[in-house]
Amino acid sequence: MFNDNPWGAADPTPQFTTPDLRSSFSPDVSRLSHDIPPQHYALFTEVSGGMGWVTAESIKNLLVSAGLQARQAQEILTQVGISLENPATLPKFSIAVSLGILAQNDLPPTIDTLEQYRDELPELKINENTELSDDSHNKDSDDEFGDMVHADKAPIAGAATAAVGNMSLNNINSKSKTESEPLENKRQNLSVEAPKRPQSRSAKTSMSEMSVVSEVESHEDQELDQWKLDKEVVTVKEAKEKGGVLFKHVNYDITTKIYGSHVVRRYNDFFWLSEYMCKKYPYRMLPNIPPKGFPDNRILGLNRFSNAILRTPFLRADKAVQAFFKNSEELSRIIKSSNFYPTPERPDIKTLRGQVNAERAQRVFSSLDNIAKKVNQDEATYRIQIISQEKIARYSQAIGEEMYSISNATRQHNVPREANGGPSDIPEGIKSVLSSARTKAMRVLRENVEELSMHFGNTSLLEKAKGEVIRSVTAEHLRRYHDTVVSLKNLIERLKEADKMPAIDRANDRIQNLREQLGKLQNQPDTSISSIEKINSQLKTEFQTLDGLNYELELMQLRFYQELKRYDRSLAFLGTIYSQHSEDQIKHHNLMLNAWKQALDAAKHMPTNPLDYV
Repeated sequence: MFNDNPWGAADPTPQFTTPDLRSSFSPDVSRLSHDIPPQHYALFTEVSGGMGWVTAESIKNLLVSAGLQARQAQEILTQVGISLENPATLPKFSIAVSLGILAQNDLPPTIDTLEQYRDELPELKINENTELSDDSHNKDSDDEFGDMVHADKAPIAGAATAAVGNMSLNNINSKSKTESEPLENKRQNLSVEAPKRPQSRSAKTSMSEMSVVSEVESHEDQELDQWKLDKEVVTVKEAKEKGGVLFKHVNYDITTKIYGSHVVRRYNDFFWLSEYMCKKYPYRMLPNIPPKGFPDNRILGLNRFSNAILRTPFLRADKAVQAFFKNSEELSRIIKSSNFYPTPERPDIKTLRGQVNAERAQRVFSSLDNIAKKVNQDEATYRIQIISQEKIARYSQAIGEEMYSISNATRQHNVPREANGGPSDIPEGIKSVLSSARTKAMRVLRENVEELSMHFGNTSLLEKAKGEVIRSVTAEHLRRYHDTVVSLKNLIERLKEADKMPAIDRANDRIQNLREQLGKLQNQPDTSISSIEKINSQLKTEFQTLDGLNYELELMQLRFYQELKRYDRSLAFLGTIYSQHSEDQIKHHNLMLNAWKQALDAAKHMPTNPLDYV
């Protein structure tokens, strides 16, 4: 690994051995469960100059610049276990800074006090004119190479700094905490103002300052309709006529409300649109195209796929997407005439940094495997819910069918009556001996059995209706949310496949080798200028390659963090699903309860005295 000076250090012998990043705390510090505040990540990067450790002298200078006495700063370093031989990694650095904040606010800078106030610490107040970078990591030694190398120095140095900044922050796995209330809530005589970060820093701190920008809501994020997964803007139906001259294929009629358009597409056209979006927006969550499967399931899936596309702002604004849903021509002709051949999007990285906290994005991206496990759990959770809801829907349909059988069987007992009201199947000889009381009881029985049959029929319809609502509303909405989970899962898989770190490591190795070659040539008196210029040219090319890889890596980090926020916001739709499901169940329960009460009333009006039938 090289520092942010691409031409090498003037003194190749380091002052001390690079520390083991896994070095343990001293016994007194190890008992503290200390979560690293977000602002300490950026401060660590500034002081370390992009390296993974900070010298004791640099931390001491930092604490002195914050108003502490040199003796007090040294006591903090000793307490945390930081010395010339044991530089500080990020966790130790954070504890030392936290103790400095306590001392800055007239509190004892001890581990016991930090345990009490660790969740309420403000930022460290630093003199704006103080240089924070550790000069031991950033010695400029370009002068020894003469004027021939200075022409290429500026762009290459920038690339190297970006590489170091990205790679060092990617290895941070500590948890962060949000800023808490001032300490005055605990100690009334302490007055703390939230300090503003210095606006004027040296050139060496520009990378870290870019990584602590606040998150700003983009217009895309503010559009609330995209989170309403039950919103229907497209209807896909199977066309009556099939396409193709020799080999017939299924056509689909697509009606789009927002465009007022009607087009005809085939499944291969939907598949082309899915491939187009994956190639143009590789680091975004994208709707999932359904497999061909059975026709009914395919139509439902294409409806979900189409509505998900037009609910998403950046997809709805895409020219190819608009042409797919608006242009009535065949898609193959549209593609040829409009040159819709996808090239990956390349947004302005500065604009993205203004919308996303780059520091958090890097930390989140470093936890990609853990996030993948959580997404897999989410997928399993909602898949189980969908299966269970569909089972309930089938059971309700089956219960409805059985209730209809009961209603029909009850209706069969209602023997057709003659004009005088007597049963038609009673022999004439027996009719004469029937008492008037028995005739009345039979009539009342028959009338109430007829009413019972009607109420059983009502319960049959209610059970079927409940099953249909569960299948077409609850389960369908869960499928839409499940599609969102799968979209994030697919994105994570694409990010893993597009991993840039191996290529960055190889580029760094090539740069290191070229720099070593350059150093050897400089030490040879008979070296020609053309040989040095050749290596300089190769270095410039390699740094341009490295810049491209770092851009791609940062784009992946920022986009993933952005999409993860979108995924979290989609959780709001679960409230819609479960509240609607609960309301539907209550409504059907009340209707069912009313039907059974009416059935009970009819049963109670039946004759219950055996003598009534004699």
